Amino acid sequence: MKEILLTEYKDHPVVKHRKIGSLTREWTSHNRLYRLGILRSHTKDVDLEYPIKWYYEIIWFILGL
Repeated sequence: MKEILLTEYKDHPVVKHRKIGSLTREWTSHNRLYRLGILRSHTKDVDLEYPIKWYYEIIWFILGL
């Protein structure tokens, strides 16, 4: 994930404004929720957000470990 973010999306505004760890935790969270069948219509794609809401950051931190 880090390699993809740092190479293919290095010039994307979201990648420039957020830390890589935060982005990978969000991506991992989407993957886990999708595999569990939770909100599949929302978790099938990773829509990396900026700015992010504080409670999303907490959720992604917990799910993305």
